[in-house]
Amino acid sequence: TSEIITADIKSNLYDCIELMVKHRIRKLPVTKNNGLAGIITATDMLNIFDHFFSKNIIDSSGIPLVKAIFSKRVARTTNQVKLSTVWRYMIDNKVGHCIVYENAHDIQQSKEANAIGIITIKDLFDEFYKNPDSLDKLKVIHIMKHPIVSINPGADIFEANSLMLEKNFRRIPVVVNSQIVGIL
Repeated sequence: TSEIITADIKSNLYDCIELMVKHRIRKLPVTKNNGLAGIITATDMLNIFDHFFSKNIIDSSGIPLVKAIFSKRVARTTNQVKLSTVWRYMIDNKVGHCIVYENAHDIQQSKEANAIGIITIKDLFDEFYKNPDSLDKLKVIHIMKHPIVSINPGADIFEANSLMLEKNFRRIPVVVNSQIVGIL
């Protein structure tokens, strides 16, 4: 097997790009304290560059803002859906998360106050690893993360990164006027 190329979580974007180009890779594992902290992809980089030079995406100090990189594609589910159903939904829709609501009416409103949790593909993998038979038995409410922690699109990416590291989250809803408008 070949050596796994990684970047430390404190690496800057230029160093990550250099590693990806040098080793001809599209996905770069990011490590923290010798453990996996996340993965940055070529698509992530393109999204950053696409928005980096747009209007209103950097603050006065030149730091990129959350609105430059968040995805407007937000998947939603209710807390009573079986894990196997939400797993299939995530795969079919190529999403890695679902904002969890108590009922379908709340989903239509998309209000932050109505969101009761979040479930990610990592949560599903973790549950499957612990108990492979649980996906057909347990519901979203049993493994979702709660309460919701959100961020404003005007926050800078360092603030978002700190919040994600502090809470050990990979996904954070982006909220404007109490509406969930995207996911970071």
